[in-house]
Amino acid sequence: MAHSHDLSLLRRLVVEVVEKACHLTSKIQKKILHEEVLKKEDFSPVTIADFASQALVGHILYQAFPDIPMVGEE
Repeated sequence: MAHSHDLSLLRRLVVEVVEKACHLTSKIQKKILHEEVLKKEDFSPVTIADFASQALVGHILYQAFPDIPMVGEE
């Protein structure tokens, strides 16, 4: 279990990484063509922006907390 200072760091880091992921996806989505949108098994759309933001979040969190596993949706 993480110590309280680790949880405080995790909270700050999560806010930072979500802001970065939002910025990244906004930039990518402005350039995506309709044909570049894939459909998942449940027919929900997925784009390179989804994969990129998941990779960004996973990478940053892993760098700070390598012992905490991450499961992604994409």
